[in-house]
Amino acid sequence: MPHCINFFSFIHRNPLKSMAAFFLAFFLCAAGNTCTAQVSQKRQDFIDYALTLRGIPYKYAGFSKNGLDCSGMVAYAAKYGIRENLPRSASGMWDKCKHLKEEDREPGDLIFFAVKNTKGVLHISHVGIYLGMYRGEGALNGKRLFLHAASAGRETGVIISPIDDKYWSKRFYGYGRFLPSTGESEMETEAKAAAEDARDEPPPEDKTTPEDLEAEDADLTDAERAARRVKKAIERTRKAASLMDREIDGQAVRSKFEEDTK
Repeated sequence: MPHCINFFSFIHRNPLKSMAAFFLAFFLCAAGNTCTAQVSQKRQDFIDYALTLRGIPYKYAGFSKNGLDCSGMVAYAAKYGIRENLPRSASGMWDKCKHLKEEDREPGDLIFFAVKNTKGVLHISHVGIYLGMYRGEGALNGKRLFLHAASAGRETGVIISPIDDKYWSKRFYGYGRFLPSTGESEMETEAKAAAEDARDEPPPEDKTTPEDLEAEDADLTDAERAARRVKKAIERTRKAASLMDREIDGQAVRSKFEEDTK
């Protein structure tokens, strides 16, 4: 089942993990500080633990908090975060994973990169954990991010990078899955969020005045005037019912959030 997070209490209880609440795809924010993300509990735990590794230095073949390489970071987070064993190489992880189309990815899936060897053949050279889309302040808002252990560049060690970074986008290879799917793709989650946003928009205000109705009715027969008035009354009733439904749904959502975060 999708997991609910109370963002501010999560930060207070888990200061080292606080960044995790940002990087779960497509937040649907309700009243106050409560946010939900469509990820399973196991994926949530995997991402939470992995994000506590940020700042650990890069070390080739490293598999401890003294140093990690790219596959070491992913395998370490899987082993100690969710008790899952993964191969200790990026190519081994690719072979173990189910390969995904971009539109089927979910937070907690793995992202792979490749370069050509001296013979011009592509080989998997790097792996990270896909975090989803960042929803927050600053230049990263709206960008899709991943966690990885970088060996070179402006920053090294376990860091967060945008997927559209020039260096990484050129070397992107594919997505892989070793955890069960949450049940819906990121695109499906985004579509649902967009539908909810549209549904929450208030209906346009009817600014028709009695004078407007009289002007419209001037060239109509009595029967046509009566039919027009009935139609207007039905429209007003439907709008009132729609507003009432939204209020009821909103109360139900708030109650569910309160129950989930007790």
